[in-house]
Amino acid sequence: MTARMRDPQPTELHDALTALAETLVDARGEHEVGACLLRHVVTLTGAESALLARVDPVSGERVVVGTSSRSEPAQHTVASGHENGWKLSLWGVRAVPSDALRLMLGQAFTAAERERFREELELRDARDARLDSACETVGAPAGPVEAARRVAAAARVLLDSDAAAFLPGPGAERFPIVWDGLGGTSGSSLPGVPAEAARSLSVGAVWAGQVAADTSLGRHGFRAAAVAPVGERSSLVVAFAAEEPAPRGELELLRMFAERATTILDVAEQAEAASRLSALDEPTGLYNAAYFRIRLEQEASRAMRTRSALSVLAVGLPPGVTAPDGDDYLRAIVDELQGSLRVMDVPCRIADDEIAVILPELDGMSAYLVGERLRAVTTDDPASSRVAVGVASFPDQAGSAGELARNAARALAWARHHGSDRTFLFDRDVALGLRVEQERERERKAE
Repeated sequence: MTARMRDPQPTELHDALTALAETLVDARGEHEVGACLLRHVVTLTGAESALLARVDPVSGERVVVGTSSRSEPAQHTVASGHENGWKLSLWGVRAVPSDALRLMLGQAFTAAERERFREELELRDARDARLDSACETVGAPAGPVEAARRVAAAARVLLDSDAAAFLPGPGAERFPIVWDGLGGTSGSSLPGVPAEAARSLSVGAVWAGQVAADTSLGRHGFRAAAVAPVGERSSLVVAFAAEEPAPRGELELLRMFAERATTILDVAEQAEAASRLSALDEPTGLYNAAYFRIRLEQEASRAMRTRSALSVLAVGLPPGVTAPDGDDYLRAIVDELQGSLRVMDVPCRIADDEIAVILPELDGMSAYLVGERLRAVTTDDPASSRVAVGVASFPDQAGSAGELARNAARALAWARHHGSDRTFLFDRDVALGLRVEQERERERKAE
């Protein structure tokens, strides 16, 4: 077929750009965007052949986005355009205005970026949903043994592997070696971490690869494995009978689950320790003030080590909880609070009318939103349930566990001073102003 050997007219260019923009609105995915662009370009120019390609920003390799051919292409390109690493090449036409190609490429590139962002969001939402589901499956295990078993079982389901294990390292002796998916294998013959994974684990990275038949994993019939660090010395292993380990996206999911498992296992160990030391508040079943101080120190140390966020909520309870018959009222409020928290969160009753909640891995604004949610669920009757919440975050508003607890208490004092039924994120200037105001009030009373 012979191509139309003429330049597009301005009105044709305008119509083509308009039609392309309308079509791209419904395009889904990069290749569909490329097909739309090529269809409109070929219609506009009568090109015999067209090729749309881009350069991969990671590998530097050329990636073909789409092709269109009416006949065998000529041996040379007679028209081409570039936009943001994309290249559109046409054969069998005279020179097409470069501005036209650039405009059409720009439209397609913008649409492809929109699609890439949408797909990334969908993948991230799906990943987060799977991760949340796995953590919910683990729940709040009663003690280290049950925690290790649940973590291994959840990891196996999460990555659809043939077996999974939690292998405790030095300092984690209270946890057992647990394999899920090995049937009646005895403890003495359980496989361990592949030797080649040790270097990756030492720097906190996930390792994945094939395992040799003469290794401990290989002798159990596995041909590939992935290993993620849990805490500083323990590890989480998933093993596959197939020769290919999990793809890169699944390995990232394993890494994130291992991070959460670290907290879940810590919670289980501390819960058992708290039970042994009678660290629970009898009316509520929450941890007490002594446990709060110990646990906050541990979480602050972990946050400093991993450079992660840590926040504390100081929840001021309404006056009714301290009445002689206020236990039922108190327990109802605590039930509402616990229903709005994550498994890894640590609520503690630190005073008759105050509950503190340790929120690992949450920054100040995220913790503020949790505080607002807690305040909302406990305020069915605004006249009698005026809960106040103070929020402070590490490292933004505190440099130590003690300062974090004090600043959360100061934020709570501000919220109570202004009528309760509100959440306040700690601010040094506001806290200082409140302190000055309280000093003046005490001086007036003394006079």
